[in-house]
Amino acid sequence: MGGCIYFGYDASIREGRSSNDGYVSTAFFQAFGDLLTESLSEACAPQMEKIKEGEVMMLYKFTGLSSSDYNLVIQTIRRYIAGLSNPSERQQKGIRVWNEMAEPFIRKDKRYDFAFHGEEPSPQPQE
Repeated sequence: MGGCIYFGYDASIREGRSSNDGYVSTAFFQAFGDLLTESLSEACAPQMEKIKEGEVMMLYKFTGLSSSDYNLVIQTIRRYIAGLSNPSERQQKGIRVWNEMAEPFIRKDKRYDFAFHGEEPSPQPQE
């Protein structure tokens, strides 16, 4: 048993056709849910509710967030993770899900605002 996490849409794939998602074991799914609760409950409670609305069905999704909410959530989670000086084993599992599943995909979503995050967009491959 496990759960699915939908982080966003891959702009390199025809619109509406596919989203960046991943399946994780129950332990990692629960640890990631705890990470979301810990990082978002104060600053981003409405956004967290949208992400976790499918929690009972073992599903978290970032796909229903507006562009501004998407970027705020990403920034808030990144800051929370950066502020953890000695994360517990459970927090480490949640961080691992974020680093291995979310980070590689979030920049591919057209909602991602590179300027908001103080980054330069990656050069797009020439066709």
